Amino acid sequence: MTFQQEFSSWLRPKYVEPSPVPTVGVPAPSTEQLTLPRRDNQSTVIATDTWLSALDYSSTVTPNIQVVVDDTRTLYARWGLGSSSMWHVMSPMSMWSVYRLGKDEGIWKRPTESGSRWQTAGGFAIDGSGIVQWVQVAARADDVGELEEGVKSLLDQDQMHAKERRDSKL
Repeated sequence: MTFQQEFSSWLRPKYVEPSPVPTVGVPAPSTEQLTLPRRDNQSTVIATDTWLSALDYSSTVTPNIQVVVDDTRTLYARWGLGSSSMWHVMSPMSMWSVYRLGKDEGIWKRPTESGSRWQTAGGFAIDGSGIVQWVQVAARADDVGELEEGVKSLLDQDQMHAKERRDSKL
């Protein structure tokens, strides 16, 4: 990390017009970068590899994880995730969460190698047919959402499909 990289992460990125956030029950936005329903495609860059190594990520241990690099932020925009406000990034709640993460878990600010602090985040659960089953757009920079709800939405969907298959055989 250099001073320039750190400084650059605070600059406003080029504006990319976001689409509306996908809603539950609609087909997920599919692009060349992220084909849905999922196919075996993966993209990587040095910064992503560094980040993944900090997480102890290994494609041999977790082969079902697909990392997609979107340094132009066009894929974020396609999913309705645009640039945030100063309040989103620097709210007292976000800053308190940063402090608690460092104090409680020993995770202090990591060097910024690439990206923008202004990019909003979100979580989406997409079923095997490419249909959105769960959506959570971050309310603040520290908001990671209830990812368990996303997993539960997919498990519930699988159970519903299994019941439909059983019922159709009767």
